[in-house]
Amino acid sequence: MPSIKHHLLNYLQFLKESGCLYLEGPLPALTFATNPGPARKSSPPAPSGGSLQPGPMASAARPARPARSAQPIPSAPPDLFAPTATPSRPTLDPAFGPPLPREQRLDRMREAIARAEACRACALGATRKRLVYGDGSPEASIMFVGEAPGGDEDAQGIPFVGRAGQLLNKMLAAIGFQREEVYICNTLKCRPPDNRDPLPNEKAACEHFLVEQLALVQPKILVALGAHAAQYLCRSDLPIGRLRGHWHSYHGIPLLATYHPAFLLRSPGFKPRAWEDFQMIHAKYAELRPDDPRKIWRKEADG
Repeated sequence: MPSIKHHLLNYLQFLKESGCLYLEGPLPALTFATNPGPARKSSPPAPSGGSLQPGPMASAARPARPARSAQPIPSAPPDLFAPTATPSRPTLDPAFGPPLPREQRLDRMREAIARAEACRACALGATRKRLVYGDGSPEASIMFVGEAPGGDEDAQGIPFVGRAGQLLNKMLAAIGFQREEVYICNTLKCRPPDNRDPLPNEKAACEHFLVEQLALVQPKILVALGAHAAQYLCRSDLPIGRLRGHWHSYHGIPLLATYHPAFLLRSPGFKPRAWEDFQMIHAKYAELRPDDPRKIWRKEADG
């Protein structure tokens, strides 16, 4: 009959093999295998009465438990508070390469306009009257980016054709440019209903069209008109008053933020600050294109 010590050693051996107990050196020799299966119940000799019932201690013997398989321990727990991956921003397509000849640029633009006409990445494609893609020279050195088309633009399919556009034309003339020499577009190519502010998902859905326009025109200077365009292109929540007055960068192109002409019509007291910004545009252009002098408006020369 197995003794209590035998059962204890059996249990210690099981703990050691399963990794739950660490002991140096081997346990005393036992009469069972190193990794035994369930122990067989041996029938004791039948008593003289011929009874085949086991003795009182036979039921106490338990079969040895099978060894547990080792589970791999992860090197480090997952970081549940790690920041989620941000959507990748569109980049200038290297397939465009160097500037294309004018006719090829126009062909590419017509293809882009056809794709924008068919775009339904946001709900605005179904509510607009006309697509407002862009206007101006496909070889312009300066590109102006506004917020979104208004009612006049939605009706004509051309950006900045209302009162705000007329003021922009005068501001361009003050630094020596005609409208036909620059390129003008918006962050959105479709008008939001009731001229509401552009939504973040609408600007994100339309940004690849803007990046394609940059790759085709390849301007030397970008000008963001208004808070929505400035904050989105600068990837900043700062107000327009703090974004203006110094240079930023968008896809490697120098970017200046200034007030939207529609805001200047409502708040003419900010026009002197906008004029400061346009003088910075003139100075940057003179720096990048010293071969193309432009006459800037001077009050004393105006009589």
